[in-house]
Amino acid sequence: GDSDAGEVKDIRRWIITASWDLQFIFEEFFLPPGNTVLQAFVSRQDCLLASRHMTKLMETTRHQFLQLGKEMDLWCDALKATRGRSVGALSAWNGAPGGEDADETDRGDVRDGGADAVRPACETWLQGALASPANYMREYCSCLATVLAHHQRFGRRRQISLILLELGEIGIGTGKIQMASDIFLSLVRYYGKDMWHGLHFYVLAKLATCLRLMGTKNYLYFETMVQLFGRNFSDFKSTDDSHLLLEGLESYVTDIQEDATYLTMYPYVEATVQIKPTAQGILYSSRKLIMHKSRVADEVNVSIILKSLLPKKITVDRIHISAVPAEKVDLHVNQHRDALSKESKYRVPSISAQGPIDLHPGDNVIPFEWTPMSTGKFILTSVQVDWGKGTLVTGMSPEEPPPATPFHGLEVAPSVPTHQLEVNQLPFIIPGDAQEVKVIIRSGEDVVVGGSLEIHGSAGLCLSADGGDWKRGCVLPIVPCGAGESRELGFTVRADGSSVYELHARSEVLYRHGPAGGPDDGCEPERPMSNLVEVFATTRACPALVLRRCEMLVLSRKRVFLCLNIGVKSPVALRIKHWSLNLPEPFSVNPEENNFSGILEGFLETDEEIHLSFICDVDESINISKNHNFPETVLEIFLCDEKGREYRQDLALDVDSLAKKDLFRPGPPQNFQAITADVAFSEHEITLGSPVRICYTVEQGARPGTLLRYEFAYAAQDWIVDGTTAGTVRVPEGGGGGVRLVLPALRTRVGVVDTVPALSLGPAGDDAPPRRVLLDVGRLRVVQHTEISALALPIFGF
Repeated sequence: GDSDAGEVKDIRRWIITASWDLQFIFEEFFLPPGNTVLQAFVSRQDCLLASRHMTKLMETTRHQFLQLGKEMDLWCDALKATRGRSVGALSAWNGAPGGEDADETDRGDVRDGGADAVRPACETWLQGALASPANYMREYCSCLATVLAHHQRFGRRRQISLILLELGEIGIGTGKIQMASDIFLSLVRYYGKDMWHGLHFYVLAKLATCLRLMGTKNYLYFETMVQLFGRNFSDFKSTDDSHLLLEGLESYVTDIQEDATYLTMYPYVEATVQIKPTAQGILYSSRKLIMHKSRVADEVNVSIILKSLLPKKITVDRIHISAVPAEKVDLHVNQHRDALSKESKYRVPSISAQGPIDLHPGDNVIPFEWTPMSTGKFILTSVQVDWGKGTLVTGMSPEEPPPATPFHGLEVAPSVPTHQLEVNQLPFIIPGDAQEVKVIIRSGEDVVVGGSLEIHGSAGLCLSADGGDWKRGCVLPIVPCGAGESRELGFTVRADGSSVYELHARSEVLYRHGPAGGPDDGCEPERPMSNLVEVFATTRACPALVLRRCEMLVLSRKRVFLCLNIGVKSPVALRIKHWSLNLPEPFSVNPEENNFSGILEGFLETDEEIHLSFICDVDESINISKNHNFPETVLEIFLCDEKGREYRQDLALDVDSLAKKDLFRPGPPQNFQAITADVAFSEHEITLGSPVRICYTVEQGARPGTLLRYEFAYAAQDWIVDGTTAGTVRVPEGGGGGVRLVLPALRTRVGVVDTVPALSLGPAGDDAPPRRVLLDVGRLRVVQHTEISALALPIFGF
């Protein structure tokens, strides 16, 4: 009866007081505060042995203290909840903090273990502990802290976690929310590695409740809320609990004013990324990785199977896939560097789907279209979901187990280049003349961003870029150009002699695919593609003009004729644009009397001959002796072809030999007057073998009626003379003293006529031979005769 119950209480009191006496002795002997001498004397092994026995004794004391409080009706609601598990995981979700003992300064941190340093006599202490429910709860927590300290010495994780769980629940019930939050946070990390899914969910729910009651809606709150929807916890929460938690999670991602929170979702969201077969096929396949093949700017179809474990539909803002370079991924340890970083530079912005996107409970298949713009190997490792202010990522991380299905990767090869390299090939090069060569880069559909062009010439061919030194090769930078544009690069070549030369152009073009297939957000690829283009070109070096004959004819003491016979050797038709001739003193060229208008108008063909006669003035004020050496003179002739390319031909003139031969020989008398004649033709152009009439108009200045004797050189070179080659002619009346002679002839050589049969003229009956007439030959062009054969057939039916 009552006496038995009283005896049981007395026994409980005796057990409690005796156990605390032993605990005080243990603390004073094995854990003396500040007594280093005693600490050195006591061995750790003895301390652990004593603590093992004290653990069992204090567990008994705790049980007896609980029973004594229950019998005396000293349990508070928080303690009743911990003992009976009558309160659900989310029972305090919408409650307010508070309780029977909200003063957290009444005791030390229970997680550190140990009671107060100084206690009164155990009997007096027990009477105070049983005086009120508040005192009872304070001392019961001290008892739990003491038991916890003993378990911590031996690292008993299970016992430690159970005691902490009870302390956390008591903290919520008594209003000590911060202490409870710290306790549950440590338990979440523990149960996350254990397989106790029910307790793990319970601890997560308690931690979320504490954070909610404190108003702490930060990254930790977001992470805790997301973890509550893990697939391992579906059996431990009711439908009402699921909707309650989802409302709290939606409120966080939509109303929070902080920066977006970046959170890994494993194992709370499941995602599988797959690449559909590409046109290039599969590079290789293994148990961990399937590597597909593609080219830059090719469209690749990607799909995500995203399994939502939420109880109802949600709407997210964007879903994004991370394509990480293969060198950053280690499939053996199932992780990669910087994969889950918010500032990861390895993400490809084009692999994303903009929202709003609805995610329903269960599997959601989301298609993507990816247009890779960078070369290399990429592995699709992570899926990122932007939901309001929160960002969830799932994929490779050190905590995740190997996936059930292999990862999918893509090896991106360069796209087929559309740019071209063209060398503006020269038909020939004049030895010694610097010729400009153009290299044209046409971008096509590509965007050329840079590169270099190397040009090398064969032996005897020198190159120069930007007016630099002459070398066998040169390097030019490639100027960037957009799609559909072209750029010209120029360099100069010079041949040392007549030969066939070869140019080798080798360029490394750095390019990107055209803007039509670029990323949607305008991000440029990390590195451009490279393409090697080689072009070979041959050219021939030969002189365009050669000097065949050069004569100086003395007209008077003040004037001489410089006659040049020039052969055309150019393989293409050329036209003389202008010329430049600077003769040494005392000679000077009068440009007004030497314009060669007939020759400058037409093109010169190969193997033609032209005759240039320069009328030169002689300065008599300059005394030149026979021993005077005239410097070498160069006639510069500037030519151009039908495409406008310019050439320069230098012809060396031996003025020294000509002057000493013709200028210093005995000259004519002072009253000597040279006889000149203008030569014209009946046609301006004839075919080879056609007859032509050569008209000599002599302005001799003789009196009318004077009989003159003439002679033609019938054996003239390249001519067949027909008709009279010698005879007399009378100066007509009223003709100004001039005569006109006509000579029929046939031309035996094609080209521009520069010589005609020579004419000599003098008075009839004079014993002196007739004098040579200086001829000013007009223009006549002789072309090759072309035969045309035709066959006439009758047409029937008309």
